[in-house]
Amino acid sequence: METKMKKLTPDLMVADVTESIRFYVDILGFSLDLVVPENERIIEEELQADRKYAYAAVHRDEAFVMFMRQDEYRKG
Repeated sequence: METKMKKLTPDLMVADVTESIRFYVDILGFSLDLVVPENERIIEEELQADRKYAYAAVHRDEAFVMFMRQDEYRKG
């Protein structure tokens, strides 16, 4: 029996999570699912102007993309 993949969600390492979200949402038509502020263990559902983010997830239809700030990944 062949196993088929139903979904693939890339996790992209980016320099700026907020700018990546803005591009995907404003230009490509994705919707924001969640953001995680740097140095916090909380999940938010929208961007706040005064925050920097370490991680985020967006989607459009059945396409999902996650972003992780490069320096956060290197801390790993």
